[in-house]
Amino acid sequence: MAGIERYGSYVPYFRLTRAALGGGRGERAIASFDEDAVSMGVEAAREALRGAPLRSVDTLLYATTTPAYAEKLDASILHAACDLPEDVHALDLGGTTRAGVSALLTACDLAAAGRQVLVVASDMTIGAPESGREREGGDAAAAFLVGSGADPALRLVGRASRSDEILDVWRTPELRFPRQWEERFGAQVLAPRLVEVATEALSRADLQPADLTTVILDSTNARAIKELPRTLGLKPEQIADPLADSVGRAGSAHALLLLARALDTASPGDRIALVTAIDGADALIFEVGESIGGARPLHSVDRWIAARRNDVTHHTYLKWRGILPFEPPRRPDPE
Repeated sequence: MAGIERYGSYVPYFRLTRAALGGGRGERAIASFDEDAVSMGVEAAREALRGAPLRSVDTLLYATTTPAYAEKLDASILHAACDLPEDVHALDLGGTTRAGVSALLTACDLAAAGRQVLVVASDMTIGAPESGREREGGDAAAAFLVGSGADPALRLVGRASRSDEILDVWRTPELRFPRQWEERFGAQVLAPRLVEVATEALSRADLQPADLTTVILDSTNARAIKELPRTLGLKPEQIADPLADSVGRAGSAHALLLLARALDTASPGDRIALVTAIDGADALIFEVGESIGGARPLHSVDRWIAARRNDVTHHTYLKWRGILPFEPPRRPDPE
């Protein structure tokens, strides 16, 4: 039976308060000057692989919109850092923050065919200075080991997807920062799609909205997901915390980070829905298995969040991301 066998997460140590960005509540997670999406992905992957036989992994899927290289297989760096077998098939997925959920769905299909898949999603959400993306984004990673064991910790019991050509968030090759169209236009397309996929996935799982323990909502368009809880009749306690005040939206890793957090406290028999609206919509319905206790990593998402330092200035953050120029050390470069 295909399902998630182990998982891990990673949230970097540093935070940038929204007060330092000109106002707003809470803070966002930021990768340090010596971190990137790949190194964060390695941390999450090592958490997921802790205690698992590495020889069993035969496929690696890496999802990000902030690759370390414009043309080079970033997944090969993850492969080497995690000391995976040489015969692992490694793939990069990107170009949209939908890539994380797409990688997880693809992994479930591959696992059903007998593959053992490591899924890693990691992103550094970088926006133009003083933009909404800079203020509301975040940096984080999540990883899942997906296989076909007899008793998975999390079993996919229902799914549905829709794809739409919509200009909501985009970046052409010559643009340094992504752009976003006015939310109300994107919401007109994405909000109905969200209801469609959620209803279809619930039907395939033979469940009602009231049967769900936790509902994870994620979108590039915050307005698109506002109506779904009311339409489905969901209670406030069913909706997962989006971590907007402590991490920010972590791109392609965000939905998977929220899923990892839900699993940190889930009990056998819980039903978890993950519903996203990004360049279309996806809905995944999971059921938690008896082996969930043994699947948990050393660090929970909340433990990563609690370990923090939030005195980084906006000016320092802009230097870390290479947006502001700065003087290099006054010493010769090493040989």
